Amino acid sequence: MSKLFEGLDALGIKVDDKVDIYEENKVSPEEQSEIVDNKEEIDEEEFLFDKEIECAVCFKKFTSRVVKTGRLKIIDSDSDLRPIYREFDMGKYDVWSCPHCGYTSLSRFFAGITSKQRSFIKEQSMESHGVENENATYSIDDAIMRYKLALYYSILKKGKLSEKAYTCLKLAWMFRSKRENLEKSLEELLDVENAKDINFEEVVKVKMEIGELRDREKEAIQNAVVGFDEAYDKENFPICGMDEATLGYLIAELYRKIGEYEKSMRWVNSLLKKHIGNKRLRERITVLKNRIRKEINHS
Repeated sequence: MSKLFEGLDALGIKVDDKVDIYEENKVSPEEQSEIVDNKEEIDEEEFLFDKEIECAVCFKKFTSRVVKTGRLKIIDSDSDLRPIYREFDMGKYDVWSCPHCGYTSLSRFFAGITSKQRSFIKEQSMESHGVENENATYSIDDAIMRYKLALYYSILKKGKLSEKAYTCLKLAWMFRSKRENLEKSLEELLDVENAKDINFEEVVKVKMEIGELRDREKEAIQNAVVGFDEAYDKENFPICGMDEATLGYLIAELYRKIGEYEKSMRWVNSLLKKHIGNKRLRERITVLKNRIRKEINHS
């Protein structure tokens, strides 16, 4: 089974070992119609509230923890556009999961479900339910499980390429968040005056987990870029809130992250030939081009 779906068996969901995330989207033309150290403790619960949501599948109501509008401050962003918040990772709360029927999706896609997609979900004989929403706050592990479930349902309902791709991307970001937290823990384990005091068994354990998370992040990115690349030509813009230039940049950067330099450079060169009004985005593309060249020279 793909590592992306690891743990869903605990919810009664069995995913085929050879599952193809984009299988349902492979149709013929005829068929086609912060992470930074906080100087003070943050009470995460103060930034949240319970939002009442009506499930788009079973129509029952439930509540989910949601971040209050405008409460978190973005202080930076990663090269693949992951926002870095000063307080905590807002992405932990971007998945809604119905505890009654199990339907789970990123919040931006939750309500936008067709009757046909609803039928696809109801036709599946499942004994599982969605994850519970009772915790006052969600941990990174809680969030990872919710994103995995959202990806599973995006396949189940035969969602758009972009929905699956965006879910994979945000799952990759969650793996990265967890890895970054572990890297900080590793620094703390090694930050001792006497080397004899280092718990080497724990150090090895943490290093192994960091490596596994890198692999899972890469797998999620590989699936994300496949979907975005195809969606660029097949779907109408904006796609997941991105215009053509922004999505083109994101695709180029994701290809770079997985070592597909030729594809990445092809996208970059294509973008630089176009008029891009967003000065900051054009600068990102230029920086990316130089970065690709350096990595090719050092590979």
